[in-house]
Amino acid sequence: MKKLGLFTGLIAACFFNAQIKFEKGYIINNSGERAEVLIKNLDWKNNPTEFEYKINEASDIKKENIKHVHEFGMDHGNKYIRKTVMIDKSSEQLSHMSETGDPKFEEETVFLKYLVEGKADLLYYENSDLRKFFFSTDHSEVKQLLYKPYYINESQITYNQEYKNQLAALKCGIEKKEIQNARYEQKDLSKIFMKYNECSSGQSINYTQSPEKKDLFNLNIRA
Repeated sequence: MKKLGLFTGLIAACFFNAQIKFEKGYIINNSGERAEVLIKNLDWKNNPTEFEYKINEASDIKKENIKHVHEFGMDHGNKYIRKTVMIDKSSEQLSHMSETGDPKFEEETVFLKYLVEGKADLLYYENSDLRKFFFSTDHSEVKQLLYKPYYINESQITYNQEYKNQLAALKCGIEKKEIQNARYEQKDLSKIFMKYNECSSGQSINYTQSPEKKDLFNLNIRA
């Protein structure tokens, strides 16, 4: 039984490693210089602070980190940009939940993941149980869309949903009812940002779509 378990573990590890590959992408350094590279795509659940890459298939593996990279991405995958932002670190776990709706902001430099890119950008950050959305319009300062559950008493939790007031600034093509019904989730927020971009500029990239759908959408925009 022990040998069978070891064999099964080895097979699983080999299968997992086979799924991890270096994909065509790019790196932009602090000087704004862009390099075409092959990036090891780990499909990060938590936003990364470092990553591995190769210059080409035959080259050695190198490592880069958030101190030296302004932006990186894969041709048919995720795109990250480095930003210094104010993040609300309030816990959503009941045992550590705050008793006030005021955010607990801390300044941090992170790689934010693009969900939607256009006249208005929607970005995402995740680290353990911390899940936050950020936005920027017309290349303005990146700010967090504020959402915070907080504790009233033993039987009641309420929510600071300031993000709905922030979304109200996206007026083109967005009805008030859509914003009021929007949950603090990737699907709902991406839909609003895509609709606003299509109305205001006609150009938008949805990174939450599959590569095939994303390429088709971009082709339609160019046409």
